[in-house]
Amino acid sequence: MGEAVNSTFHDGPVAWNPQNKDLYITRNNERKGKPVIDSQGKVNLKIYRSAWNGSNYDKAVEFPFNSEEFSNAHPNVSPDGQQLFFASNRPGGEGQTDIYVCTWKGTAWGEPQNIGRAINTEGKESFPYMAEDGNLYFASTGHAGLGGLDLFKTSFRNGYWTKPENLGNPINSHRDDFGLLLDADGNSGYFSSNRFSQSIDDDIFYFKYDLYMDVLVQIEDEGSLKGLDNAIVQIMDQDGHLIVQTQSDADGYANLRFIPESCRYKLVIGKGKEYSQQVLDIDHCTRRLKVYDMGKVSIGQLTYMALGTIKRRSDQEPMAGFRATLYNASTGEEIRHLETKKDGKVQFNLDWETDYKLTLFKEGWFAKSAAFTTKGMDPGIIEIERYVDLAFEEIVLEKAIKIENIHYDFNKFTIRDDAKPELDKIVKMMLDNPTVKIELSSHTDSRGGDKYNLVLSDSRAKAAAKYIVENGVASNRIHGKGYGENTPVNGCSNGVDCSEDEHQANRRTEFKVLDY
Repeated sequence: MGEAVNSTFHDGPVAWNPQNKDLYITRNNERKGKPVIDSQGKVNLKIYRSAWNGSNYDKAVEFPFNSEEFSNAHPNVSPDGQQLFFASNRPGGEGQTDIYVCTWKGTAWGEPQNIGRAINTEGKESFPYMAEDGNLYFASTGHAGLGGLDLFKTSFRNGYWTKPENLGNPINSHRDDFGLLLDADGNSGYFSSNRFSQSIDDDIFYFKYDLYMDVLVQIEDEGSLKGLDNAIVQIMDQDGHLIVQTQSDADGYANLRFIPESCRYKLVIGKGKEYSQQVLDIDHCTRRLKVYDMGKVSIGQLTYMALGTIKRRSDQEPMAGFRATLYNASTGEEIRHLETKKDGKVQFNLDWETDYKLTLFKEGWFAKSAAFTTKGMDPGIIEIERYVDLAFEEIVLEKAIKIENIHYDFNKFTIRDDAKPELDKIVKMMLDNPTVKIELSSHTDSRGGDKYNLVLSDSRAKAAAKYIVENGVASNRIHGKGYGENTPVNGCSNGVDCSEDEHQANRRTEFKVLDY
């Protein structure tokens, strides 16, 4: 390079500014061909710049932030020419040597800034190198490594340097490894190391990453611990995009090969909705292995469970002695049954993609049933209460039970649409209790003629009973009867002055069990 670049003593690591071709050179501190000794008796290092004039390099001049009392060394210019990184043992640092950065201000470099404790330690940080991939590579003795100087990398994100990542074996060794440079593709490059030397002699090493990466895994069933075939094995990137997918063989083995384009991936293992899922992290930047053998991974078959508690309606206390029977709704086949204990608990394990019917019965109590399915549902708990009211009532003969929200148009007995859902509940009760026979009664308030009210209420009761029969209940199990104004629930009879709410209480529809 000639005298403009080289000096009498050592001329070490050099950086090239890709924007203007200027060179930044590490040199021994010397003056007029003689070494300059500092107050500690040492010869420090300085950075010099040799500018490109279009045909040659000009005589090197000192970096403006050099000193006779400390070293500046190992310069590196970022690909965009806007930052100059270097190592220094200047006062105020974190350790023996730290990495600093200067920012280009348009005509000169700004003051050096220590890049901080995320990177710099009490040990030595040196040989910074900002690569085309946006990562800052450096050598360090202060971060956890394999021994001596190790190579690390970090990146500047959201205003902070990320935690340094050790490049791992085989780049790093138990000796000193430093001075990394990458080729343009980022898959090959050079670094220095004394790994094969018994002294401090350093050699230059070349490396190249294999483009392909293999991930090996064996999937086993969590219950039987046997290899699980046809498990789905996927490689996903950090944004959740699918990179490659395969299925395990008869022994549970799977092999995925792909060309990595980033640092971190996720290995996702599952087998549809009926099995649990395992997600494992792969950190390619730290390890850079050709083959990642993930070993055995267990996934278990997921279960559905129907769960509920039978209670007495009057006091909401759990009830024993109810027989709960689970059926396959598609085939009608009984699957299993149980009898509730003192805690009233009903619990059944379910299969996936299945329709079910559940019946709940105790002699002398109104029986109920519920239909539910696991089709299209994620594994987990199915709350029976969502499908049927689990508060039960005892059957008491001749006890009137009010049916809410049965309304008729004025002077009419036609069943309105808003009354049908309440009558449907009676239909279901009678289908769940096939031996029950009931009387369905209709009542009016005292206003209007006695005979008129009797005829109107009887017509309404018979219309409601007819609706129930038309929806699947045998006609010999129900009859409708009108009582007009003859059975008020309060004292609002003829001639008594009552409020509208008191009259409303007498306008009601009821049923009572005659036999079961």
